[in-house]
Amino acid sequence: MTSQYGPLVEPGRLMINIPVPMRDGVNLSADIWLPASSQGDGPWPVLLLRTIYDNQEPRYIGWTRKFTERGYAVVMQDCRGRGDSGGEWEPYVCELNDGYDTHEWVGRQSWCDGNIGTFGLSYPGFTQTLPASLRSKYLKAVAPIA
Repeated sequence: MTSQYGPLVEPGRLMINIPVPMRDGVNLSADIWLPASSQGDGPWPVLLLRTIYDNQEPRYIGWTRKFTERGYAVVMQDCRGRGDSGGEWEPYVCELNDGYDTHEWVGRQSWCDGNIGTFGLSYPGFTQTLPASLRSKYLKAVAPIA
């Protein structure tokens, strides 16, 4: 039996549970999706979603596939104390600094072209608003959805 769907991602284009260091020494886990090799070796603009839900939720993976097909690298990060991330989750408390620290880390990676856009709905929508106030030089767009 053959599938009508192609592979989700090429080998080497998905990095799972990458530790992203925060200023207090806690590591937050991120899955990083890169565009197909047919789109070159990068760097690419990055779309970032920070979530308290599972960063491998099926709808996120569907979105990610569409974004990488359009030439974006995508970072799906578990918030502090959630999923595979370290630390303790306290709603809203660490989103300011953790978001900013993530922007700075992503912006310095070789696969990032220095341009980050954030997106998400519900709590992932909120995770964008506080760190945006710190004005990371890498953050270019914010798209929170309630």
